Amino acid sequence: MKASGSRQPASWELIDCELRLPPQSRFLMLRMGISHLHPAQRRPAFRPTIFPTTGGPSLGCHTSTPAPLAEPKQGMEGKEEIKLMHNLLVAALQTDSTRVITYRQPVNTLLTSTGQKMFPHDMSHYHTTRAEKLVCSQQRDLAQSDLLAGLLDRLKQTAEADGSHLFDHTTVVYGSNIRTGHELSNCPTLIAGHGAGIRLGQHLVLPKQTPLNNCWLTLLQGSGVQVDRHGDSTGILEELLT
Repeated sequence: MKASGSRQPASWELIDCELRLPPQSRFLMLRMGISHLHPAQRRPAFRPTIFPTTGGPSLGCHTSTPAPLAEPKQGMEGKEEIKLMHNLLVAALQTDSTRVITYRQPVNTLLTSTGQKMFPHDMSHYHTTRAEKLVCSQQRDLAQSDLLAGLLDRLKQTAEADGSHLFDHTTVVYGSNIRTGHELSNCPTLIAGHGAGIRLGQHLVLPKQTPLNNCWLTLLQGSGVQVDRHGDSTGILEELLT
């Protein structure tokens, strides 16, 4: 799929309506980010963007039960920081503190926490000089895949009031607005969860120049958002529908 002309991720502000999900729908977007800034110029950590809940009560609102989260250690970075953020994201959805979250994961500290010493931007250009850049990228992919699997397991294990689980009512999107070499085409996107009613367990290779916003439009409509277009979308992805 092809991202829009800007290298910034698609924003909910492009939707011609207020984003209000039905009580049983949640939306979680995780972005793999490559920063061009020197580590000293960056913020200490990447904070999630949380959209406060509006509307009626959620199916699985457990506000009377405190989240079983221990106090985090000081100076937590890399894999441990991301694990903690994943726990907070699940708690925010479980308690209906929000139904929409975006989270850009830190990359530099993730690399250092896995023993890699390469600058993230240099790693992203492994297609020109492979060698250690490719190895570093592969180690990053393994770490991120393990973290994502842990998040999905948490969603599957978190029970709702009606006996279902958070995974059954959440749409998780994991990807990036660019790919290796800063290309805007063929952006890999992983989708999980049953919140948008899409068909899971398949690998789709879409025609060239298919807008990435077609994917967002499909997920928004599947989540109950009344919208006809999103950014430069040209329609929904029929391949995603059950």
